[in-house]
Amino acid sequence: MEDPPAIRKVIDAAQLPDSLEDIPDDVLNWAIRCTETGRPYRIQKMELGLHRTMHLPLPKLHPDIRYGQRMKLRQPRLLWKRHCAKCNQSIQTAYSPENPQIVYCEECYLKEVY
Repeated sequence: MEDPPAIRKVIDAAQLPDSLEDIPDDVLNWAIRCTETGRPYRIQKMELGLHRTMHLPLPKLHPDIRYGQRMKLRQPRLLWKRHCAKCNQSIQTAYSPENPQIVYCEECYLKEVY
């Protein structure tokens, strides 16, 4: 594994251009200060390639902050008692009763899918 290149420049994330055409390849050698925490982070070569392929602007938040935001979008780690929408069997599911999702017991689900 090769050593990372030396940091040549420190830039606030708010100063990053929104257009990827305006971002040089040299950004891999920059430390970028998170707009929320001020913590520095770096863009990896594969990450830059992905953003260019998908035509996405570079992230302005530290990876830890982005990870925390993604985790907030997940279902809570709780099990709720519900009933299968087909056979009315009592089951436990990660979907709360307030959610509109239809839930099946394993047996009904397998019959539906296969």
